[in-house]
Amino acid sequence: MWGWPYFGYKVILVDGDLGGADLHLFFNQISPPRSLGSFLTSETRSLREVLLPTPTENLKLICGGNELVGAANLSQVAKNEARFW
Repeated sequence: MWGWPYFGYKVILVDGDLGGADLHLFFNQISPPRSLGSFLTSETRSLREVLLPTPTENLKLICGGNELVGAANLSQVAKNEARFW
């Protein structure tokens, strides 16, 4: 399991769930101090600040968050404004 880090590759595992992230529980991190939500709400300046260690060498974790619960349920108007043409 987690093959790429064992071959020496540096891997970042990102939990993109902003409304109910739980991937951190797999790594026994009950209440992560920082998350992707921290970065998106400008609580941190860079993604490096939200990287969390894991028991596996070369594997870091970026937790999702609960700060932006409504982000997964954007209105159709917001979706249309966010499209790139």
